[in-house]
Amino acid sequence: MNTKNWSLLAPRFAFALCSAAVAVVASVSPALSETVEITADSVNVRSGAGINYGVITVWNRGVRGNRIKQEKNWSYVVTGPVEGWVSSLYVKPVATSGGGTQPTYSAIGRLDNARFQGNGAGEVKTSGNNATVIFTSRGENVRPFSTVYYGSIFSSSPSLIRVSLTGFESLRTNGRIPTTGECQISLNNQKVQTIICRASGVDHGRTALTQL
Repeated sequence: MNTKNWSLLAPRFAFALCSAAVAVVASVSPALSETVEITADSVNVRSGAGINYGVITVWNRGVRGNRIKQEKNWSYVVTGPVEGWVSSLYVKPVATSGGGTQPTYSAIGRLDNARFQGNGAGEVKTSGNNATVIFTSRGENVRPFSTVYYGSIFSSSPSLIRVSLTGFESLRTNGRIPTTGECQISLNNQKVQTIICRASGVDHGRTALTQL
């Protein structure tokens, strides 16, 4: 190709490259990550963005999760072990204060431990695959009681989360001690039914909470 022909084609070639670059950039949607809340009494969570996709589970009003992408009128939301598509009509962004670990699941119920039986609360906090499960006593004239289990999530489904334990702490251990064992969090429509934790080698290492 001679210099004259190249001088005529170069502007067209450059324009084609720029157009292709613009097309590629335009096809990539910006990253989305925001906390949202379900606003309807019940919402179907689907495997795809449309009513023709199967229902994975149902979320109730007040369930919160992280919206990571949108497609037309559908939002892809992740909450705990469950993720899927919900209609954007039934979610709203919510403001969160601070960052880091946030309570993921909580329940009030009956606590059962070798050193305490009575009313209490259970809370599961997650950060990535790391999980912390906290049990505390509740009510007036109730002696203080608390057990804390540390570990990582190794199995999760809409109805059960399993945590492999690496640490345990209570009012009697004077800090966190290493341990093995497991916590199981049973769910029904994202609501806690039971939390059962067993830490090996500790005389009061088993704590169970049953929702009232």
